[in-house]
Amino acid sequence: MSFPFVGAPQLRERFLAFAHFYDVHLHGELLPCRSVLEILSLVQAQGFDGAGRGLPNAIFVMMNPGSSRPLAIGNAIEGRSGHSTCRLVATRPDTTQYQIMRIMDRMGWNHVRVINLSDIRESRSSVFMDRYRALEGGHGYRAHSMFSSERRAELTQALKRKKDGPLVLAWGVHPKLTPLIREALPLMQAAGRCFGMLQQGSTDKYFHPLPMLQTDKVRWVRELSAQLQGG
Repeated sequence: MSFPFVGAPQLRERFLAFAHFYDVHLHGELLPCRSVLEILSLVQAQGFDGAGRGLPNAIFVMMNPGSSRPLAIGNAIEGRSGHSTCRLVATRPDTTQYQIMRIMDRMGWNHVRVINLSDIRESRSSVFMDRYRALEGGHGYRAHSMFSSERRAELTQALKRKKDGPLVLAWGVHPKLTPLIREALPLMQAAGRCFGMLQQGSTDKYFHPLPMLQTDKVRWVRELSAQLQGG
């Protein structure tokens, strides 16, 4: 029997996504960022105000927001990030978010929160990794990551979820991510039980939801679903 792999049109009919976008001005450079992403079933979205009601079923941690962008100007709701109010706006789903929606569909989840090793919005992985390393090494700027010491209170808020909600690690396997992973992994392990598709021979590199081959995309959904269902 073939594994059911729900298509993007059906997923768009079942789920919506909201996120907090912001910009950082640093040494004359504009740094587009996104902190949290909230993926919601249509039923959950009707009562969602972003202020802490309706905790997520699970939290995913990925590399960075990639090409994520607002769906349109406006259409915002008020939410909370750390101790400050922020605006959560509808986002345009991308192929990575569809993978998470497929997990939600398999698990019967209504709400997943996504955070990242870095908030920097950059779709080209190699450019992102060079950029974050330059920011940290050249400017000493580490607050692009929610796992930095400067944002620990915000991380605590972001990790709030339903009782025993799983933490899914899916930040990728590139060696240049190692400094960010070394800071994030112990914090995630302290926060609860972690799941993910661990690279063979590694203790901290977890496969990203969107591998290149379609067969690997299906495998990621199938095997992670089985892992989560096995608890």
